[in-house]
Amino acid sequence: MLWRLTCSCEERGQALVSLQLRRFRRACGVLGEAVRSLLVGVSRWRVTGWGGGTLCRVADGQAGESVPGPRRSGGRPVGPGAVRRAVLDAAADLFAHRGVDAVSLRMVADTADVDLGLIRRYVGSRAQLVSAVFDDLSERLAKRVLDMPLEGQGHGPDTLMGQWVRVAASLAIAGQRLAGRTAFNPVLAMAQTLEEGYGLDPLAARLRAAQIVGAALGWRIFEDYLVEAGELEDVARGTLREELMRTARRTGAAPWPSPPDPTPRSSV
Repeated sequence: MLWRLTCSCEERGQALVSLQLRRFRRACGVLGEAVRSLLVGVSRWRVTGWGGGTLCRVADGQAGESVPGPRRSGGRPVGPGAVRRAVLDAAADLFAHRGVDAVSLRMVADTADVDLGLIRRYVGSRAQLVSAVFDDLSERLAKRVLDMPLEGQGHGPDTLMGQWVRVAASLAIAGQRLAGRTAFNPVLAMAQTLEEGYGLDPLAARLRAAQIVGAALGWRIFEDYLVEAGELEDVARGTLREELMRTARRTGAAPWPSPPDPTPRSSV
């Protein structure tokens, strides 16, 4: 009796296992058909454009009508051009406000809202990023000065000129050559202005332009220090900057070689 009961239990167990196996095979077959159908469907679609968001259906080798495709959430930049633009803008802003040496690639990636690896792919190393930011700012300034004189390009770290000055200073301190690497040359741009405006000969114009640009760049970098050190806090920044430009104009109009130095008044 016990032997029959044991055999009966074993038979029922084997039957149950067999049933489960058959169900599993049917499920796998259905899943396989679904996967094959999906692959066939995907093979008729292709993604177009780095900007994301466009899937084009291809039938018989021909592109069909475009339909909206998936986009990355949060408005993150997608594609080489958008990523590079976001990285350069974020780096320029961080460099100008915090200093080049204090900014890491991770900080730039977080600010630009891109993956860290994309910076290395589309821009390069940290040193290459600094150079790329300077070159980009230079090219943008070269276009701006055609419509607006140098004195109107701004001072603070939120302005294009302010960002260029701060990045340029960092590269100059590091011993990198700045002149000749981009289309933007503030000295020659100022020299042309002096030639046309004051009738200076080319050599005198370049000399005076170098002096003017040197004073302007120095003021943009050390303005806070100079105001505090000179106890000029009660004078509006706009007034100080306008006086700087008046001094620059007087320098630009001065002939070269310079006349003899004035004799200082003797102390009483």
